[in-house]
Amino acid sequence: MTTKRKIGIAVLTVAAAGMLFGMVACSEAENLKQPQALHIENEILYWDEVENAEGYLVEVNGEEYEAEENEFSFIKIAVDPQEYTFRVQAYGPLYGEYGNSAWSEEVSYTPQIATGWSVRQTADGSGTEVYVEDPAQVQGKVVIPATYGGVPVTNIAENAFKDCAGLTSVVMSDNIRYIGKLAFYKCPSLKSVYCSDMAELAENIFSECESLEQVHLPETLKKMPVRTFYMCYSLQEITLPEGLEEMSNSSFLHCTALRELNVPASVTSIRAPVILGCSGLEKLTVEEGNPVYRSEGNCILTIDGEEVIAGCEASEIPQGTKRIGEKAFYSTTLTQLYLPEGIEEIGEEAFLYSALTSVEFPKTLKRVGYRAYYYSEQLEEVDLPYGLEIIESGAFQNTDLVRVTIPYSVREIQSKAFYEILNLLVTLPGSVETIGSKAFCRATIYTSADKTVPEGWYIADPKLQNLHIDWDWRYVCNVVYGCIFGNEDGFPYVQRTNVMERVFLDSGIMAGVTNLEFDALSEYGQEIIVPYREGYTFKGWATEENGEIVLGYELFTYKNMYGEVLLEYYSTFPLSTLIALEDGLMYYPIWEKNN
Repeated sequence: MTTKRKIGIAVLTVAAAGMLFGMVACSEAENLKQPQALHIENEILYWDEVENAEGYLVEVNGEEYEAEENEFSFIKIAVDPQEYTFRVQAYGPLYGEYGNSAWSEEVSYTPQIATGWSVRQTADGSGTEVYVEDPAQVQGKVVIPATYGGVPVTNIAENAFKDCAGLTSVVMSDNIRYIGKLAFYKCPSLKSVYCSDMAELAENIFSECESLEQVHLPETLKKMPVRTFYMCYSLQEITLPEGLEEMSNSSFLHCTALRELNVPASVTSIRAPVILGCSGLEKLTVEEGNPVYRSEGNCILTIDGEEVIAGCEASEIPQGTKRIGEKAFYSTTLTQLYLPEGIEEIGEEAFLYSALTSVEFPKTLKRVGYRAYYYSEQLEEVDLPYGLEIIESGAFQNTDLVRVTIPYSVREIQSKAFYEILNLLVTLPGSVETIGSKAFCRATIYTSADKTVPEGWYIADPKLQNLHIDWDWRYVCNVVYGCIFGNEDGFPYVQRTNVMERVFLDSGIMAGVTNLEFDALSEYGQEIIVPYREGYTFKGWATEENGEIVLGYELFTYKNMYGEVLLEYYSTFPLSTLIALEDGLMYYPIWEKNN
């Protein structure tokens, strides 16, 4: 078993080769063993490793090339439909006890050149482009020459080889200037591609090429397009060209076999997440001299070291980091990750779909971002520090948390922050000013008795004042949102608004939606909160004090087969009136004094 890696190939000059082997020959060194077991797979020549060899010479049709290890890619060389012969010689150190081996036995190879493609003029008339009419006709290796029918070939058309199931490899002449969007989309047998050194790449050109293993990118490439290698599950290594300036988001989306990635010093823009879902990534580095980024602990950082741009399985967050960036650890297989003191923010979707089982946050943390741990389904334990102020929408949604204590420093918990966590117990302090829609759906909530409801505010269910509130999941999904509550002369009111400023839990009846679009309504979105006032019965809402009721209520009762009441709630009536309500209009409660 040998270690495979990208091999640089350099043609040895006759003079240099002669000097090297002449010096070895003059010594009385023992000759190395002859290379054995030459065989060809996917236009890569392999042979058994020779013990004590410093390197190898590979002869291709009489031309000599150097290889550092026991493999040699000849994809660029094999551009003509002719027979090739190979033999290999091992050599030792320049000054050493081993001389050159004898040449190996020859092996021959004739590439299968695919037909089924053709050339046409580009739509703008600026050149010619390669295209395919029937993908089933393309089988084996495609060699795109500099000219076709005497006309220079300059482009590969959009969708040119899309769905060519029999395509195995591609070699392009340096005449190719542009490779169109989805050019090689869903070519399941494609294993190797040699791109023209002058080509510009469009987005998604290799998307879903699940067998792709070897790619030579253009040396003049400035921008790595969006989803270039989307779902290329077999891609283990890639060499990014010097001179690359920008890496677009999702360039290596779900390249699960990719083991390492080195960012050239020329890259000045990385649009997160560049390595989305690369669960096998073990090493992340940035070349020295990069003016924008650096690497440490297998993390890509901003040059000041304050923000983690991307991380991987082997990452260790360095000291001095202040922010975990957007999607930095998306879909990693990390189960544990130490977050050092100094980190103030966990960015948007930073650990989305991660394998984390527990998180101990630093005391410096101020904000947990939007969907930061969304669908981290194995996450069972978090320690939220005092000093945390904001938990953004969906921060811990669909995790497996069991118990969470919200520290007294938290003032805002946004919508769906702890949504769909079936067995969650939450301790909620009186410091919280804002709770978003469905923030604690299906949770059991413990809250402080001193500040459950702001002074002068009323809600339908007085049991909310109790220290312990054990909600049925059907109710807990309904957290009041989209309304401002206040008090005028002892009477509460609710005002529809597009700005969520202050919300709190009620008895399970949801307030009105933040806009008038029907698809914004939840299952209970047609309801609006029923206020409570001791000694009075609430009758409905009016648009002015003591005015005519425009929104009335109906009591709905659900019973089991034995006639026992399971659920009672008030529903707004009529629904059509609610949907037609004007944003910004104030509604006043109408009361009837009890006897």
